Amino acid sequence: MLTSLEELLSEYSLAMREGQAALFVGAGMSTPVGLPDWKELLTSCAAALDLDIERESDLIAVAQYYINGRGNRSDLNQILRREFDKPRHPTPSHHIIAKLPISTIWTTNFDKVMEQALSEGKKRFDIRSKDADFARARKGEVVLYKMHGDIDDPNEVVLSESDYERYTKTHPIFQNALEGDLITKTFLFLGFSFTDRNLSYMLAGLRSVLGDSKRVHYAIMRKERLNWPDTHPDAEKEFLHRSRKQELHVENLMMRYGIHTLLLDSYKQVPRVLNELKSRFRKGTVLVSGNTSGRGGYGPERLKELCRQLGARLMERDMKVLADFRTDVGRALLNGALQELDENGRLSAAESRLRSLPGGLRADENETRFDEACRNNMARDSGFAIFVGDSRPNDSELLYEFNKASDEQTFLIPIGVSGPASHRIWKKVVPFLEDDLLKQMFERLNDSTLGESQVVDAVFDIIGTISKKAPNIGSREPATLMNREFFVRMMKQFPSLPPDKIRRIMAASAQTEE
Repeated sequence: MLTSLEELLSEYSLAMREGQAALFVGAGMSTPVGLPDWKELLTSCAAALDLDIERESDLIAVAQYYINGRGNRSDLNQILRREFDKPRHPTPSHHIIAKLPISTIWTTNFDKVMEQALSEGKKRFDIRSKDADFARARKGEVVLYKMHGDIDDPNEVVLSESDYERYTKTHPIFQNALEGDLITKTFLFLGFSFTDRNLSYMLAGLRSVLGDSKRVHYAIMRKERLNWPDTHPDAEKEFLHRSRKQELHVENLMMRYGIHTLLLDSYKQVPRVLNELKSRFRKGTVLVSGNTSGRGGYGPERLKELCRQLGARLMERDMKVLADFRTDVGRALLNGALQELDENGRLSAAESRLRSLPGGLRADENETRFDEACRNNMARDSGFAIFVGDSRPNDSELLYEFNKASDEQTFLIPIGVSGPASHRIWKKVVPFLEDDLLKQMFERLNDSTLGESQVVDAVFDIIGTISKKAPNIGSREPATLMNREFFVRMMKQFPSLPPDKIRRIMAASAQTEE
Protein backbone atom coordinates (compact mmCIF):
# COMPACT_ATOMS: atom_id res chain seq x y z
CA MET A 1 0.00 0.00 0.00
CA LEU A 2 1.28 3.42 -0.92
CA THR A 3 1.46 6.02 1.81
CA SER A 4 1.39 9.77 1.47
CA LEU A 5 4.24 12.03 2.48
CA GLU A 6 2.02 13.64 5.11
CA GLU A 7 1.12 10.28 6.68
CA LEU A 8 4.75 9.22 6.89
CA LEU A 9 5.84 12.56 8.39
CA SER A 10 2.97 12.62 10.88
CA GLU A 11 3.15 9.01 12.09
CA TYR A 12 6.92 8.61 12.13
CA SER A 13 7.52 11.95 13.87
CA LEU A 14 5.02 10.82 16.51
CA ALA A 15 7.02 7.60 16.95
CA MET A 16 10.18 9.73 17.38
CA ARG A 17 8.51 11.85 20.07
CA GLU A 18 7.41 8.69 21.91
CA GLY A 19 10.90 7.16 21.67
CA GLN A 20 9.61 4.29 19.54
CA ALA A 21 11.25 5.07 16.17
CA ALA A 22 13.90 2.91 14.52
CA LEU A 23 15.73 2.98 11.19
CA PHE A 24 16.74 0.19 8.85
CA VAL A 25 19.49 1.28 6.46
CA GLY A 26 20.14 -0.81 3.35
CA ALA A 27 22.84 -0.93 0.67
CA GLY A 28 21.13 1.78 -1.37
CA MET A 29 22.29 4.32 1.22
CA SER A 30 25.97 3.41 0.76
CA THR A 31 26.32 3.35 -3.03
CA PRO A 32 26.17 7.19 -3.36
CA VAL A 33 29.40 7.49 -1.33
CA GLY A 34 31.31 5.49 -3.95
CA LEU A 35 30.97 2.01 -2.49
CA PRO A 36 30.23 -0.81 -4.95
CA ASP A 37 26.86 -2.49 -5.17
CA TRP A 38 26.67 -6.27 -5.13
CA LYS A 39 27.13 -6.63 -8.88
CA GLU A 40 30.19 -4.40 -8.91
CA LEU A 41 31.64 -6.19 -5.89
CA LEU A 42 31.27 -9.63 -7.45
CA THR A 43 32.19 -8.76 -11.04
CA SER A 44 35.72 -10.15 -10.77
CA CYS A 45 34.42 -13.24 -8.93
CA ALA A 46 31.93 -13.95 -11.73
CA ALA A 47 34.64 -13.46 -14.37
CA ALA A 48 36.85 -15.97 -12.58
CA LEU A 49 33.95 -18.43 -12.83
CA ASP A 50 33.40 -17.69 -16.56
CA LEU A 51 30.06 -16.07 -15.73
CA ASP A 52 28.60 -12.80 -17.02
CA ILE A 53 27.61 -10.81 -13.92
CA GLU A 54 25.00 -8.87 -15.93
CA ARG A 55 23.11 -12.09 -16.55
CA GLU A 56 23.19 -13.23 -12.91
CA SER A 57 20.24 -12.53 -10.61
CA ASP A 58 21.29 -14.71 -7.65
CA LEU A 59 24.44 -12.92 -6.51
CA ILE A 60 24.58 -14.79 -3.21
CA ALA A 61 25.03 -17.98 -5.25
CA VAL A 62 27.86 -16.34 -7.24
CA ALA A 63 29.68 -15.57 -3.97
CA GLN A 64 29.19 -19.19 -2.88
CA TYR A 65 30.47 -20.56 -6.20
CA TYR A 66 33.58 -18.40 -5.87
CA ILE A 67 34.26 -19.65 -2.34
CA ASN A 68 33.71 -23.23 -3.46
CA GLY A 69 36.19 -22.81 -6.28
CA ARG A 70 38.84 -21.35 -3.97
CA GLY A 71 38.30 -23.84 -1.15
CA ASN A 72 37.94 -20.99 1.38
CA ARG A 73 36.87 -17.34 1.47
CA SER A 74 40.28 -15.69 1.97
CA ASP A 75 40.34 -14.29 -1.59
CA LEU A 76 36.80 -12.95 -1.18
CA ASN A 77 37.82 -11.35 2.12
CA GLN A 78 40.64 -9.56 0.32
CA ILE A 79 38.16 -8.19 -2.21
CA LEU A 80 35.96 -6.97 0.64
CA ARG A 81 38.87 -5.22 2.36
CA ARG A 82 40.05 -3.62 -0.86
CA GLU A 83 36.63 -2.21 -1.69
CA PHE A 84 35.22 -1.33 1.73
CA ASP A 85 38.08 -0.72 4.15
CA LYS A 86 38.82 2.84 3.03
CA PRO A 87 37.58 6.25 4.18
CA ARG A 88 34.36 7.54 2.63
CA HIS A 89 32.44 10.76 3.08
CA PRO A 90 28.89 10.33 4.44
CA THR A 91 26.03 11.69 2.32
CA PRO A 92 23.65 14.45 3.46
CA SER A 93 21.16 11.70 4.34
CA HIS A 94 23.66 10.07 6.71
CA HIS A 95 24.35 13.41 8.40
CA ILE A 96 20.63 14.09 8.87
CA ILE A 97 20.09 10.60 10.30
CA ALA A 98 22.84 11.32 12.83
CA LYS A 99 20.84 14.34 14.02
CA LEU A 100 17.50 12.55 14.35
CA PRO A 101 16.30 11.56 17.86
CA ILE A 102 16.56 7.86 17.07
CA SER A 103 18.39 5.44 19.34
CA THR A 104 18.00 2.27 17.23
CA ILE A 105 19.55 1.83 13.78
CA TRP A 106 19.72 -1.52 11.99
CA THR A 107 21.71 -2.10 8.82
CA THR A 108 22.79 -4.89 6.50
CA ASN A 109 25.77 -2.75 5.43
CA PHE A 110 29.21 -3.70 6.70
CA ASP A 111 30.94 -0.43 5.74
CA LYS A 112 31.66 2.35 8.26
CA VAL A 113 29.77 5.25 6.68
CA MET A 114 27.03 5.34 9.32
CA GLU A 115 29.57 5.27 12.15
CA GLN A 116 31.47 8.15 10.56
CA ALA A 117 28.29 10.23 10.31
CA LEU A 118 27.41 9.53 13.95
CA SER A 119 30.94 10.48 15.03
CA GLU A 120 30.85 13.72 13.05
CA GLY A 121 27.44 14.45 14.60
CA LYS A 122 29.02 13.98 18.06
CA LYS A 123 26.70 11.11 18.91
CA ARG A 124 27.81 8.44 21.37
CA PHE A 125 27.06 5.05 19.83
CA ASP A 126 27.51 1.35 20.48
CA ILE A 127 28.20 -1.05 17.59
CA ARG A 128 26.88 -4.60 17.65
CA SER A 129 28.05 -6.68 14.70
CA LYS A 130 28.01 -10.16 16.26
CA ASP A 131 26.12 -11.89 19.07
CA ALA A 132 29.06 -11.60 21.48
CA ASP A 133 28.76 -7.78 21.34
CA PHE A 134 25.48 -7.92 23.26
CA ALA A 135 27.30 -9.21 26.37
CA ARG A 136 29.70 -6.24 26.44
CA ALA A 137 27.32 -3.55 25.28
CA ARG A 138 28.31 0.00 26.12
CA LYS A 139 25.95 2.83 26.94
CA GLY A 140 25.37 5.26 24.09
CA GLU A 141 22.77 7.54 22.54
CA VAL A 142 22.48 5.20 19.55
CA VAL A 143 22.83 1.44 19.12
CA LEU A 144 23.97 0.49 15.61
CA TYR A 145 23.11 -3.13 14.81
CA LYS A 146 25.21 -4.41 11.88
CA MET A 147 23.37 -7.66 11.29
CA HIS A 148 25.62 -8.75 8.40
CA GLY A 149 28.87 -8.02 10.19
CA ASP A 150 31.60 -5.40 10.00
CA ILE A 151 34.43 -4.93 7.51
CA ASP A 152 36.86 -5.02 10.45
CA ASP A 153 36.18 -8.76 10.56
CA PRO A 154 35.57 -9.73 6.89
CA ASN A 155 35.49 -13.44 7.66
CA GLU A 156 32.24 -12.87 9.60
CA VAL A 157 30.53 -10.78 6.91
CA VAL A 158 27.32 -12.44 5.72
CA LEU A 159 27.71 -12.80 1.96
CA SER A 160 27.38 -16.38 0.69
CA GLU A 161 24.68 -19.04 0.69
CA SER A 162 26.42 -20.84 3.56
CA ASP A 163 26.43 -17.64 5.62
CA TYR A 164 22.69 -17.19 5.13
CA GLU A 165 21.90 -20.83 5.84
CA ARG A 166 23.82 -20.73 9.14
CA TYR A 167 22.53 -17.31 10.23
CA THR A 168 19.82 -18.52 12.63
CA LYS A 169 22.42 -20.66 14.44
CA THR A 170 25.31 -18.20 14.39
CA HIS A 171 23.25 -15.06 15.18
CA PRO A 172 20.29 -16.11 17.40
CA ILE A 173 20.56 -13.02 19.62
CA PHE A 174 20.54 -10.73 16.59
CA GLN A 175 17.47 -12.48 15.30
CA ASN A 176 15.61 -12.14 18.62
CA ALA A 177 16.63 -8.49 19.00
CA LEU A 178 15.39 -7.56 15.53
CA GLU A 179 12.13 -9.44 15.98
CA GLY A 180 11.62 -7.61 19.30
CA ASP A 181 12.26 -4.21 17.74
CA LEU A 182 9.92 -4.95 14.82
CA ILE A 183 7.16 -5.59 17.37
CA THR A 184 7.80 -2.63 19.69
CA LYS A 185 9.14 0.10 17.38
CA THR A 186 8.08 1.82 14.17
CA PHE A 187 10.71 1.27 11.46
CA LEU A 188 11.59 3.43 8.49
CA PHE A 189 13.40 1.42 5.80
CA LEU A 190 15.85 3.39 3.65
CA GLY A 191 17.89 2.12 0.69
CA PHE A 192 16.38 -1.31 1.11
CA SER A 193 14.96 -3.62 -1.57
CA PHE A 194 13.51 -6.28 0.79
CA THR A 195 15.31 -9.06 -1.07
CA ASP A 196 17.55 -9.86 1.92
CA ARG A 197 16.90 -13.46 2.97
CA ASN A 198 17.42 -12.93 6.71
CA LEU A 199 15.03 -10.02 6.97
CA SER A 200 12.43 -11.77 4.83
CA TYR A 201 12.69 -14.82 7.09
CA MET A 202 12.24 -12.74 10.24
CA LEU A 203 9.32 -10.78 8.81
CA ALA A 204 7.64 -14.01 7.73
CA GLY A 205 8.21 -15.49 11.20
CA LEU A 206 6.62 -12.47 12.86
CA ARG A 207 3.66 -12.67 10.52
CA SER A 208 3.04 -16.30 11.46
CA VAL A 209 3.06 -15.38 15.17
CA LEU A 210 1.21 -12.04 15.09
CA GLY A 211 -1.22 -12.70 12.25
CA ASP A 212 -3.08 -9.48 11.39
CA SER A 213 -1.82 -7.67 14.52
CA LYS A 214 1.10 -6.15 12.67
CA ARG A 215 2.77 -2.91 13.72
CA VAL A 216 2.84 -0.32 10.95
CA HIS A 217 6.27 0.39 9.44
CA TYR A 218 7.33 2.64 6.56
CA ALA A 219 9.67 2.39 3.60
CA ILE A 220 10.94 4.91 1.06
CA MET A 221 11.67 3.76 -2.48
CA ARG A 222 12.14 5.36 -5.87
CA LYS A 223 9.49 4.89 -8.54
CA GLU A 224 10.36 2.78 -11.51
CA ARG A 225 11.11 5.05 -14.43
CA LEU A 226 11.53 5.02 -18.16
CA ASN A 227 14.84 6.24 -19.49
CA TRP A 228 13.73 8.35 -22.45
CA PRO A 229 16.98 8.15 -24.45
CA ASP A 230 16.54 4.38 -24.57
CA THR A 231 15.51 3.62 -28.18
CA HIS A 232 15.17 -0.13 -27.73
CA PRO A 233 11.78 -1.18 -29.19
CA ASP A 234 10.83 -3.04 -25.99
CA ALA A 235 11.89 -0.24 -23.60
CA GLU A 236 8.32 0.92 -22.97
CA LYS A 237 7.01 -2.61 -22.43
CA GLU A 238 9.85 -3.31 -20.02
CA PHE A 239 9.02 -0.11 -18.14
CA LEU A 240 5.36 -1.11 -17.85
CA HIS A 241 6.39 -4.54 -16.60
CA ARG A 242 8.70 -3.08 -13.94
CA SER A 243 6.07 -0.54 -12.88
CA ARG A 244 3.44 -3.23 -12.45
CA LYS A 245 5.85 -5.45 -10.57
CA GLN A 246 6.66 -2.56 -8.22
CA GLU A 247 2.95 -2.01 -7.58
CA LEU A 248 2.55 -5.67 -6.62
CA HIS A 249 5.71 -5.55 -4.47
CA VAL A 250 4.45 -2.51 -2.56
CA GLU A 251 1.05 -4.17 -2.05
CA ASN A 252 2.74 -7.34 -0.79
CA LEU A 253 4.83 -5.43 1.76
CA MET A 254 1.71 -3.90 3.23
CA MET A 255 -0.52 -6.97 3.12
CA ARG A 256 2.01 -9.38 4.63
CA TYR A 257 4.24 -7.21 6.83
CA GLY A 258 2.43 -3.93 7.50
CA ILE A 259 5.06 -1.88 5.64
CA HIS A 260 3.61 1.22 3.97
CA THR A 261 5.71 2.59 1.11
CA LEU A 262 6.34 6.15 -0.02
CA LEU A 263 7.44 6.26 -3.67
CA LEU A 264 9.66 9.19 -4.63
CA ASP A 265 10.56 10.47 -8.07
CA SER A 266 14.26 10.77 -7.23
CA TYR A 267 16.74 9.61 -4.62
CA LYS A 268 17.63 13.29 -4.26
CA GLN A 269 14.35 13.71 -2.39
CA VAL A 270 15.39 11.33 0.42
CA PRO A 271 17.44 13.91 2.39
CA ARG A 272 14.57 16.38 1.94
CA VAL A 273 12.14 13.90 3.49
CA LEU A 274 14.57 13.27 6.35
CA ASN A 275 14.94 17.02 6.88
CA GLU A 276 11.15 17.35 7.01
CA LEU A 277 11.06 14.59 9.63
CA LYS A 278 13.64 16.44 11.71
CA SER A 279 11.69 19.67 11.33
CA ARG A 280 8.37 17.99 12.18
CA PHE A 281 9.88 16.48 15.33
CA ARG A 282 11.36 19.80 16.43
CA LYS A 283 7.97 21.50 16.07
CA GLY A 284 6.81 19.54 19.10
CA THR A 285 9.40 21.36 21.24
CA VAL A 286 9.33 25.01 22.30
CA LEU A 287 12.14 27.12 23.76
CA VAL A 288 10.90 29.93 26.02
CA SER A 289 13.39 32.71 26.75
CA GLY A 290 12.93 35.82 28.88
CA ASN A 291 13.04 37.55 32.23
CA THR A 292 10.93 39.92 34.35
CA SER A 293 13.69 42.07 35.83
CA GLY A 294 13.22 45.85 36.01
CA ARG A 295 10.50 47.90 34.30
CA GLY A 296 9.21 48.30 30.78
CA GLY A 297 6.58 46.48 28.76
CA TYR A 298 4.40 44.28 30.96
CA GLY A 299 4.82 44.72 34.68
CA PRO A 300 6.31 41.74 36.58
CA GLU A 301 2.97 40.36 37.79
CA ARG A 302 1.28 40.63 34.39
CA LEU A 303 4.27 38.99 32.71
CA LYS A 304 4.17 36.13 35.22
CA GLU A 305 0.48 35.60 34.46
CA LEU A 306 1.24 35.55 30.72
CA CYS A 307 3.92 32.90 31.28
CA ARG A 308 1.69 30.86 33.57
CA GLN A 309 -0.97 30.70 30.88
CA LEU A 310 1.66 29.96 28.26
CA GLY A 311 3.02 27.02 30.28
CA ALA A 312 -0.48 25.59 30.78
CA ARG A 313 -1.35 25.85 27.09
CA LEU A 314 1.93 24.22 26.03
CA MET A 315 1.12 21.21 28.21
CA GLU A 316 -2.45 21.19 26.91
CA ARG A 317 -1.00 20.94 23.38
CA ASP A 318 1.31 18.05 24.42
CA MET A 319 4.43 20.05 23.62
CA LYS A 320 7.84 19.80 25.24
CA VAL A 321 9.15 22.96 26.93
CA LEU A 322 12.78 24.04 27.24
CA ALA A 323 13.51 27.03 29.48
CA ASP A 324 15.60 28.36 32.33
CA PHE A 325 13.26 27.60 35.21
CA ARG A 326 15.55 29.50 37.61
CA THR A 327 14.28 32.88 36.33
CA ASP A 328 10.96 34.56 37.21
CA VAL A 329 9.68 33.82 33.70
CA GLY A 330 10.81 30.20 34.00
CA ARG A 331 9.19 29.69 37.40
CA ALA A 332 5.86 31.15 36.21
CA LEU A 333 6.02 28.98 33.09
CA LEU A 334 6.78 25.92 35.22
CA ASN A 335 3.93 26.64 37.64
CA GLY A 336 1.42 26.89 34.82
CA ALA A 337 2.70 23.71 33.18
CA LEU A 338 2.67 21.66 36.39
CA GLN A 339 -0.79 22.91 37.34
CA GLU A 340 -2.16 21.84 33.95
CA LEU A 341 -0.52 18.41 34.18
CA ASP A 342 -1.73 17.90 37.75
CA GLU A 343 -5.33 18.87 36.98
CA ASN A 344 -5.41 16.30 34.20
CA GLY A 345 -3.70 13.48 36.10
CA ARG A 346 -0.52 13.66 34.02
CA LEU A 347 1.97 14.97 36.55
CA SER A 348 4.18 11.92 35.94
CA ALA A 349 4.84 13.26 32.42
CA ALA A 350 6.56 16.38 33.78
CA GLU A 351 10.04 14.86 33.67
CA SER A 352 9.84 14.14 29.95
CA ARG A 353 7.93 17.30 28.99
CA LEU A 354 9.88 19.97 30.92
CA ARG A 355 13.62 20.53 30.56
CA SER A 356 15.59 23.26 32.31
CA LEU A 357 19.09 24.61 32.27
CA PRO A 358 21.06 22.74 34.96
CA GLY A 359 22.18 24.53 38.08
CA GLY A 360 24.47 23.85 41.04
CA LEU A 361 27.73 23.41 39.14
CA ARG A 362 30.91 22.79 41.11
CA ALA A 363 33.08 25.84 41.73
CA ASP A 364 35.86 24.48 39.52
CA GLU A 365 33.60 24.06 36.48
CA ASN A 366 33.45 26.65 33.72
CA GLU A 367 29.84 27.66 34.35
CA THR A 368 29.63 30.15 31.49
CA ARG A 369 30.89 27.69 28.89
CA PHE A 370 28.61 24.93 30.17
CA ASP A 371 25.60 27.26 30.30
CA GLU A 372 26.19 28.36 26.69
CA ALA A 373 26.53 24.74 25.55
CA CYS A 374 23.17 23.92 27.14
CA ARG A 375 21.51 26.96 25.57
CA ASN A 376 22.94 25.97 22.18
CA ASN A 377 21.48 22.46 22.54
CA MET A 378 18.09 23.89 23.49
CA ALA A 379 18.04 26.10 20.39
CA ARG A 380 19.08 23.11 18.22
CA ASP A 381 16.31 20.90 19.61
CA SER A 382 13.46 23.43 19.38
CA GLY A 383 11.10 24.04 16.49
CA PHE A 384 9.77 27.26 18.01
CA ALA A 385 11.38 29.91 20.23
CA ILE A 386 9.15 32.26 22.23
CA PHE A 387 10.72 35.45 23.60
CA VAL A 388 9.01 37.28 26.47
CA GLY A 389 9.71 40.29 28.65
CA ASP A 390 12.92 41.86 29.85
CA SER A 391 13.23 45.57 30.46
CA ARG A 392 16.62 45.93 28.78
CA PRO A 393 16.60 46.29 24.98
CA ASN A 394 20.10 44.82 24.82
CA ASP A 395 19.56 41.94 27.24
CA SER A 396 22.47 39.62 26.53
CA GLU A 397 20.84 36.28 27.40
CA LEU A 398 17.68 36.95 25.40
CA LEU A 399 19.61 38.17 22.35
CA TYR A 400 22.11 35.30 22.66
CA GLU A 401 19.27 32.76 22.48
CA PHE A 402 17.67 34.74 19.64
CA ASN A 403 20.89 34.52 17.61
CA LYS A 404 21.34 30.82 18.33
CA ALA A 405 17.72 30.00 17.50
CA SER A 406 18.10 31.97 14.25
CA ASP A 407 21.22 29.97 13.37
CA GLU A 408 19.31 26.72 13.93
CA GLN A 409 16.39 27.94 11.74
CA THR A 410 14.03 27.74 14.71
CA PHE A 411 10.79 29.63 14.08
CA LEU A 412 10.91 32.81 16.20
CA ILE A 413 7.85 34.11 18.11
CA PRO A 414 8.72 37.30 20.03
CA ILE A 415 5.91 38.73 22.20
CA GLY A 416 6.82 42.32 21.40
CA VAL A 417 4.39 43.93 23.82
CA SER A 418 5.90 42.13 26.85
CA GLY A 419 9.19 44.04 27.12
CA PRO A 420 11.82 46.13 25.30
CA ALA A 421 14.17 43.24 24.47
CA SER A 422 11.29 41.13 23.10
CA HIS A 423 10.03 44.16 21.18
CA ARG A 424 13.45 44.63 19.59
CA ILE A 425 13.39 40.99 18.41
CA TRP A 426 9.79 41.43 17.18
CA LYS A 427 10.92 44.34 14.97
CA LYS A 428 13.70 42.17 13.54
CA VAL A 429 11.39 39.27 12.68
CA VAL A 430 8.26 40.93 11.26
CA PRO A 431 9.85 42.43 8.09
CA PHE A 432 10.85 38.93 6.93
CA LEU A 433 7.32 37.49 7.13
CA GLU A 434 5.91 36.86 3.66
CA ASP A 435 2.49 35.51 4.63
CA ASP A 436 -0.13 38.23 5.23
CA LEU A 437 -2.06 36.06 7.68
CA LEU A 438 1.08 35.49 9.74
CA LYS A 439 1.79 39.22 9.72
CA GLN A 440 -1.67 39.85 11.21
CA MET A 441 -1.00 37.27 13.93
CA PHE A 442 2.35 38.89 14.74
CA GLU A 443 0.66 42.30 15.03
CA ARG A 444 -1.41 40.84 17.86
CA LEU A 445 1.84 39.96 19.68
CA ASN A 446 2.61 43.68 19.86
CA ASP A 447 -0.88 44.95 20.69
CA SER A 448 -0.97 46.53 24.18
CA THR A 449 -4.80 46.53 24.21
CA LEU A 450 -5.00 42.73 24.29
CA GLY A 451 -5.20 40.71 27.47
CA GLU A 452 -2.76 37.93 28.37
CA SER A 453 -5.06 35.13 27.17
CA GLN A 454 -5.53 36.87 23.80
CA VAL A 455 -1.78 37.19 23.34
CA VAL A 456 -1.35 33.51 24.19
CA ASP A 457 -4.08 32.71 21.62
CA ALA A 458 -2.02 34.60 19.02
CA VAL A 459 1.07 32.56 19.91
CA PHE A 460 -0.77 29.29 19.35
CA ASP A 461 -2.44 30.52 16.18
CA ILE A 462 1.09 31.10 14.83
CA ILE A 463 2.31 27.68 16.01
CA GLY A 464 -0.74 26.00 14.44
CA THR A 465 -0.29 27.81 11.13
CA ILE A 466 3.40 26.93 10.85
CA SER A 467 2.82 23.32 11.93
CA LYS A 468 0.22 22.83 9.18
CA LYS A 469 2.43 24.23 6.45
CA ALA A 470 2.66 21.73 3.59
CA PRO A 471 6.10 20.08 3.26
CA ASN A 472 8.16 20.71 0.15
CA ILE A 473 10.53 17.97 -0.95
CA GLY A 474 11.12 19.25 -4.46
CA SER A 475 9.40 18.75 -7.78
CA ARG A 476 9.67 15.86 -10.16
CA GLU A 477 12.67 15.41 -12.36
CA PRO A 478 12.11 16.85 -15.86
CA ALA A 479 11.52 14.56 -18.86
CA THR A 480 12.34 11.26 -17.16
CA LEU A 481 9.48 11.29 -14.67
CA MET A 482 7.15 14.24 -14.87
CA ASN A 483 4.71 12.40 -17.18
CA ARG A 484 5.18 8.85 -15.89
CA GLU A 485 1.55 8.32 -14.85
CA PHE A 486 0.29 9.78 -18.14
CA PHE A 487 2.57 7.49 -20.17
CA VAL A 488 1.49 4.36 -18.27
CA ARG A 489 -2.18 5.30 -18.58
CA MET A 490 -1.89 5.93 -22.34
CA MET A 491 -0.03 2.65 -22.95
CA LYS A 492 -2.71 0.70 -21.10
CA GLN A 493 -5.67 2.53 -22.59
CA PHE A 494 -4.35 2.58 -26.17
CA PRO A 495 -2.03 -0.43 -26.60
CA SER A 496 -1.98 0.00 -30.38
CA LEU A 497 -0.80 3.63 -30.18
CA PRO A 498 2.88 3.83 -31.18
CA PRO A 499 5.16 4.83 -28.27
CA ASP A 500 6.80 7.53 -30.41
CA LYS A 501 3.43 9.24 -30.84
CA ILE A 502 2.85 9.18 -27.07
CA ARG A 503 6.27 10.76 -26.59
CA ARG A 504 5.43 13.54 -29.07
CA ILE A 505 2.17 14.25 -27.24
CA MET A 506 4.03 14.43 -23.92
CA ALA A 507 6.75 16.67 -25.35
CA ALA A 508 4.16 19.07 -26.77
CA SER A 509 2.35 19.12 -23.43
CA ALA A 510 5.58 19.93 -21.58
CA GLN A 511 6.34 22.83 -23.95
CA THR A 512 2.82 24.20 -23.43
CA GLU A 513 3.29 24.14 -19.63
CA GLU A 514 6.61 25.96 -19.91
